[in-house]
Amino acid sequence: MAKSSVINKLVRESIRTLRAYKVPSSLGLVKLDAMENPYGWPESMQDEWLRHLRGIAMNRYPDPEAAELKACLRERLNVPQDAQLVLGNGSDELIQIIQLCLAGPARAVLAPIPSFVMYEMVTRFVGAGFVGVPLNDDFSMDLDAMLQAIDEHQPSVIFLAYPNNPSGNLFDP
Repeated sequence: MAKSSVINKLVRESIRTLRAYKVPSSLGLVKLDAMENPYGWPESMQDEWLRHLRGIAMNRYPDPEAAELKACLRERLNVPQDAQLVLGNGSDELIQIIQLCLAGPARAVLAPIPSFVMYEMVTRFVGAGFVGVPLNDDFSMDLDAMLQAIDEHQPSVIFLAYPNNPSGNLFDP
């Protein structure tokens, strides 16, 4: 059996038809779209990080509950004790965790479009249906269209980037 036919047989069509998420080069630019710091860190701060890293048992997994970090966040942000905190390695992982828990076949995930490309990509990864609701020409929310899509599709997850990505606008509360 040819390699391509094996791949076609094993890999879901919704995954085979995905295209790579391209990140343009930021060489020579101040890049604001990825929550990155465009400036280097002071050497004194780098030295402090290195001193801290030398004291960490790198041969062990970190605390899987991140209890100390969650306690600090809970205190600093006044998060109620009965509220849960979910931590992840960036927004892509958190989007994936949410969808693995709530989305899936015969379920819809809804987001305005254009918006963060990973909402739709992860939806396809988990085998759910993505519903994109177009923004108005000025990138504001079309509230009537959004409410109609929610009513029609009963999504298990609704994503609203705030500020929206890529437009950078803030939706009216």
